[in-house]
Amino acid sequence: MVLPERTVSLGELLRDMAADPRIVDEMVQAARDGSPEIARLPRAENRRHVAALLTAGLSSFELLADPSERDFAEARRLGAARAAQGISVTALLQGVQAGRRVVVEAALRRGRAAGIPDTALLEGLLDLDRYAGALERALVDGYHAAERELSRTEQDARNRVLRRLLADGSADREDLLRFGLRPDGRYHCVVTDVTDPARIRTAERSLTRCGALFGTVDDRLTGLAPGRLPAGALEPGTLAITAPARPLDRLPTLHPLCVAALRVAAATGLRGERDLVDLAGRPRWRPNRRWPIF
Repeated sequence: MVLPERTVSLGELLRDMAADPRIVDEMVQAARDGSPEIARLPRAENRRHVAALLTAGLSSFELLADPSERDFAEARRLGAARAAQGISVTALLQGVQAGRRVVVEAALRRGRAAGIPDTALLEGLLDLDRYAGALERALVDGYHAAERELSRTEQDARNRVLRRLLADGSADREDLLRFGLRPDGRYHCVVTDVTDPARIRTAERSLTRCGALFGTVDDRLTGLAPGRLPAGALEPGTLAITAPARPLDRLPTLHPLCVAALRVAAATGLRGERDLVDLAGRPRWRPNRRWPIF
């Protein structure tokens, strides 16, 4: 493919800029100034990513004319790395856009100094702008892909810890602390009738903010709460059975009772949050365990 002369000229200019450590340093400083979250990362890491993006971007810019055809693997890797570091996507874009302004301003200055006609320079910078927009989209795509993967990984870990606690009352101390549980704490076992995965994920996020640990156990939204669930924590119409607060080693006894009580409450048309103890005297309640836990 033969590219327009303006693109070749601008490509040469960008190649010189990418090899200039002063330009890289200016981009790094602009990114750090433009985003406090980016500034918390080591400067050397900022510099490594900026240099890698410049190099990868320059190769793509010189080889192909259509930004949609370019390989933005490096940008996606950077977006994924920022997601793993807990940097917000807003902060990521603030840093990238600050660095982008440095490139455009430097290219304009150097292009004029090199004698590139303003019309050709402007057209070349428009090509660069289209490339930069595609680069940002790739960053965001990589960020969100990693975010989804991290969320699944975190969700799987949360479910494993919760299932272990409800099965035999055991879990590693590190896992308990990771999810905000105290080894010596007392927690309410809560079992709900929510089985839709999308609704479970939404409820998990809401309940986690309340200091609770919720996940999927036996295909239901189930969890442990340090106190009573606040009003509005669950969707209207949700049926939830809440046991008295007990130590972690008592949870394996409470969980099956909550499940049995959920079936009884659902069969009698009850909705909302219900106490396990209050359901014990209902005629249809036939627990296969004794009740010394209360």
